[in-house]
Amino acid sequence: MQFKQDLILSLSPTPHTLPLQLAPMELLLIPRPGDRERLLGHIETFSSNTLEELVDVYNKSCEIGITGNPFQGVRLLALHKVFLNICGTSPISWTDNMLLSLGKPVEVVDGGWREKS
Repeated sequence: MQFKQDLILSLSPTPHTLPLQLAPMELLLIPRPGDRERLLGHIETFSSNTLEELVDVYNKSCEIGITGNPFQGVRLLALHKVFLNICGTSPISWTDNMLLSLGKPVEVVDGGWREKS
């Protein structure tokens, strides 16, 4: 599956693996050994969820905020990838293959999502 191959190529482990919290809703995620397997496991789990369930998971993440935990980062990256796969867009930003950002809470609309007003 091309989706998984692209994902695997973008997550090559590096020797420096400490997460760095940048802002309340941003996380610099540096791949660590084992992240690829965790990421694929989360993708598999999220892929079986409905869009409503994905939106609920995302909105709960917005309530909690980014904690700086690298496991949370891998989980959010998986959620981002599944949103992209299902909707073509994601409320989670993934910039330069390292910076995760949460946006505002969202809602389901017409088979997709939009920010709550």
